[in-house]
Parts: sequence; structure tokens; C-alpha cells
Amino acid sequence: MSVPSNWLEEVVILNDSNGSDIDESIPGDVSIYRSEGDALRELEPWAVEHSQIFAFNAAGKRLVLGIGEAAQVIIARREECPDGSEIVLKWLTSLAHSIVDARVRVAQKGRVVLSGYEEAGVIPTTVEGLIAYIGFPWTGPRNWFAPGCLLLLALNAALCFTLIRHVL
Repeated sequence: MSVPSNWLEEVVILNDSNGSDIDESIPGDVSIYRSEGDALRELEPWAVEHSQIFAFNAAGKRLVLGIGEAAQVIIARREECPDGSEIVLKWLTSLAHSIVDARVRVAQKGRVVLSGYEEAGVIPTTVEGLIAYIGFPWTGPRNWFAPGCLLLLALNAALCFTLIRHVL
């Protein structure tokens, strides 16, 4: 695997348009991922099939999503986009404003302490600054052991309940 020449090419920004907006430049439910793999794991094939998801890398290249042979979401192709950098900046700015608004509400309850910039409602103005402010979600490995254990515990509890009910 070749390493991109710019780290922003590895960062993926998704915009879920909610099916109502067909203009990719309008921010919807925006999310950011450290890698293509992390982003693709979070996407449902049905959303891609219905063209509800727009994707760019942080360098402004459009990522055209598709469905692979195993019914998983893939990047079908990467396209140059003349206004891609502006779209990415707009999406990230929208997400950052949402984060500031949420932090202000939580700060009013005394659960976080705002920075001076947040108190003033000022957010970064560059893609790099916005990525640093927003951060990345932590996406853990898909581990079926924990859900399997929970299912086993639930089945054991149901069995115990049934046995106790029949004995009494």
C-alpha cells in the first residue's frame, strides 16, 4: 500500500444528506474519520445505494462510494473536484459549530469548562485546525465476543427465570 503524499488524503469526511438535499455542498450530518477503512466500516450499503452519503477526503478530493462484490461499501473512485476544499471546509465548519453549541449547553450545567475561543464562539478557520478541534471518533475493532457474552448471559437469565417459575 502506498502512503499518500499528504496526510489530509487519508482523512475522510462524510455528509449524510438525510435524503432531502441533493447538493453535496450543503452540510447535513457530518462525520470525520481517520482513515478510509474506518469510514467505510461505519456506512450501511442501503444509504450508499440511495445516494444519501457524500464523501470527500480532507484534501478536497471527492470519494465516489459504491457497493462491492461482498455487499460492503467501497470507494469506487476518487475524483478531482474544483471546489472540493471549500466543500470540506464548509462541512467541517458546520460540524465544529455543532460541537461548540453542544459544549456550551453542557458547560451551562457545569460539566465541562469552555476555552476562551469557545466562549467567544470562535472556531478554527482551516481544515487542519478544524480537524484538530473536532478530533476523530474512536472506532474500536468489531468484536463479537462481548455481544456474544451478553447474549449468553441473557439466555442464562431467561432460563433461570423459567426454571424458578416452574419450581415455585
